[in-house]
Amino acid sequence: MKVLTVRQPFASLIISGAKGVECRTWPVSYRGPLLIHAAQRPDPGARAFLSELGVEPPALMPSGVILGSVVLADVVTDSDSPWAEPDNFHWLLTGPRPWAEPVPARGALGLWNWTPEGGEPE
Repeated sequence: MKVLTVRQPFASLIISGAKGVECRTWPVSYRGPLLIHAAQRPDPGARAFLSELGVEPPALMPSGVILGSVVLADVVTDSDSPWAEPDNFHWLLTGPRPWAEPVPARGALGLWNWTPEGGEPE
């Protein structure tokens, strides 16, 4: 399954449904189910960015784990979402489904593939 590693607190905001756009400097032709992996290191500028948007950081922000799934519905450059940053590709994420228990996994750059041992968690 395809996976995207995202730094915290943004990974938790995506999987909670609070953040429906992820900005990247590169496009992707893939559309469909996508797992969200929380990176080991948090985003150093996140608190200031969230403050500008008036968004509180999530209480729980696990790292080094797959948090759940979303659907990558489209990639555009003209989203009007407050999460959409200029001069970036806006990955439109829908249908967040948090897993009951995050699954430890090593992240990677770009889209990467993950095959669970013993099946995918619910």
